[in-house]
Amino acid sequence: PTGIHRTDGKPGWASQGKRVDCAAMNDKQIILALEGGQLVYFELDESGALRERTHSLVEDVRCMCVGAVPSGRQRASFCVLATFTNALQVVSLDPDSLFNQVTMQALPAQAASLALAEMIGDGGRPVLTLCAGLQNGVLVRSQMDPGSGTITDTRSNFLGTAPVKCSIIQAPLRAQDAALAGVPQPEAGAAAATQNALLALSGRPWLAYAVQARQHMTPLSYDSLGSGANLNSDVCEGVVAVAGSSLRIFELGDLGQSFNSKVFKLDYTPRRMLVHNKQVIIVEGDHNVSAPARQAEQWAKLKEAHDSAYPEAAAAASDEMEQSDDEDEIRQPKLCVEEVGRAKDGPGNQGAWASLVRILEPTSGRKSITHFDENELGVSACIVRLGPMEEEYLAVGTVTGLRLHPQSHTSAAVKLFRIAQGKLELVQKHVVESGIPRALCGIQGFLAVGAGNCVRILSLGKSNLLVKAELRSLATSVCFLYANGNRLYAGDAQESVHIIKFSATEKTLTVFADDTTPRLCVAGEVLDYDTIAGSDKFGNVFVLRLPSDVGDADVDQVSGDRMLWDQAKNAGAPNKLEQLVHFYVGEMVTGLHKANLVPGKAEALLYATVNGSVGAMIPFASKSDVEFFSLLEMHLRGEQCTELVGRQHLSYRSYFAPVKGVIDGDLCQLFDTLAPERQVAIAKELERTPAEVSKKIQDFQSCLL
Repeated sequence: PTGIHRTDGKPGWASQGKRVDCAAMNDKQIILALEGGQLVYFELDESGALRERTHSLVEDVRCMCVGAVPSGRQRASFCVLATFTNALQVVSLDPDSLFNQVTMQALPAQAASLALAEMIGDGGRPVLTLCAGLQNGVLVRSQMDPGSGTITDTRSNFLGTAPVKCSIIQAPLRAQDAALAGVPQPEAGAAAATQNALLALSGRPWLAYAVQARQHMTPLSYDSLGSGANLNSDVCEGVVAVAGSSLRIFELGDLGQSFNSKVFKLDYTPRRMLVHNKQVIIVEGDHNVSAPARQAEQWAKLKEAHDSAYPEAAAAASDEMEQSDDEDEIRQPKLCVEEVGRAKDGPGNQGAWASLVRILEPTSGRKSITHFDENELGVSACIVRLGPMEEEYLAVGTVTGLRLHPQSHTSAAVKLFRIAQGKLELVQKHVVESGIPRALCGIQGFLAVGAGNCVRILSLGKSNLLVKAELRSLATSVCFLYANGNRLYAGDAQESVHIIKFSATEKTLTVFADDTTPRLCVAGEVLDYDTIAGSDKFGNVFVLRLPSDVGDADVDQVSGDRMLWDQAKNAGAPNKLEQLVHFYVGEMVTGLHKANLVPGKAEALLYATVNGSVGAMIPFASKSDVEFFSLLEMHLRGEQCTELVGRQHLSYRSYFAPVKGVIDGDLCQLFDTLAPERQVAIAKELERTPAEVSKKIQDFQSCLL
């Protein structure tokens, strides 16, 4: 580019051969950065002509931005420049002090893009926000004083490995947020209220916006975009973007939702779920449901009875509900599986089960279904490598003829499937006599099975799975089983966690560590070689660790006979696990998983509850953070608005045992909802400002989203 071209027919401007490196503009101002560090400033006068002024800098400009003209003002007061020396300069646009430097800020890397706009900040107040997208994939957001131009409250987020491109777009604004920000409510029939939001593009698109008087920075569930801008036309409103060689126009959905979901209908209740090679493997099963072979026959009888009761629904051509001439009278819909469920065998057949394994590709929606035999239920599953070639197999634990109360079953087995082109091929079947195989995992080329109070090691044979080792010293029933190195971590249904040593050469299993407290385990997850997290049936989450003075050398020196002697002497395993964490969630936690949701951040422990909640626990990296949030939690416990269900917070989180090693993040997030005078008082006790406390809380939130 070498100049300015105007489409209204008025004269433009030419740079006389100099290249325009970057530009910024609003409704009344244009700033151009030419090669060699020369700045050219244009301002529209009352007649619409461009008034030109020039200025020279010492170095070239990498990128620049200028904010919108404030209401009732003639021009924007400041322009922000980024140079190749990783410096950010705020210069004045006042005619008397044009391009005078107001303030300067050093950046950790070169800036790739800049954006300046008035956005809704924490507390619902409009704040002039400066956003700098860096070459290393980091987004830096700061607050700028609209009067003096000083930069404060700088926050950074890592968005991806690609340079960050920033652009200001319009996003929906809720009525309560508009009232806090002082935005007038639109009249009936007018367009909904909007807010300035930041669209940041890196490896994936991100959106910065405000909901419920709080700032949010969340990724968009959309393809990777090269550039994007706001779209406002008579046809539609939204975002126009470029993705590869295609032009995209899309609208922003509900900004209050942190997660985007895609629904896939299942035939039965999901029992186990695995992720393998970008595919989701789901084991499903339901009680008192007819087998697939008899589903068609029973469904025909049920449909015949329904059609005789509602003949008008049988004559309808559509599955949807049809309304008659009388608006108050609605006909019955046609019978469908989604409304009434699968055909039932009746209350007398308690041992009837229907189960299957589904392989689903979430991106394309393709699926492959493998049904189990009649009255057979899948209860566990894992991906395991077996054989000299370490080929991957899907192992599924099944039970036949299961009766719930009193609990009994006809037979149990472990089925081994080969995954080929998205389909399952049955390879071998191993009958289990000790109980229901509720836990499976792979260890050093073998398959570990937890059935009843027995842990069994199986290897791949020519025609059947071969038993290599067995342990029958657990108390009741194994509910989960994990492996790390030569150790097995077994969760008992009543006696907490046991750590078992497996010797591949001697083919032995030995319990060398257990817990001193009985726990009714439900789920678990290995955090490291000596640490495991678990949950019980009462809604508690705990973390146990092997003492630091116990290592593999101590375990290897102890023979099997000596281990049995120590067990008799100590009434259990020779080593006891130490409790590091105990926290009452409030509902039974049914799943635990260690994951890294944000690149470059620490791993978090995710948990899911029986009521459908999803939460996370983030480890602290420094002692100063622990002290800060401990003091913040202590002060917030005394606030009246933080009392849960009318009880004291500490009493609630210590419902079954004293809370230990956990700081309640939900409680700390209530700091932004307090009255301003209470925020100032608490921040003063922490020797911080309210903005610094909010920034600290948001930094930890950025570890997840």
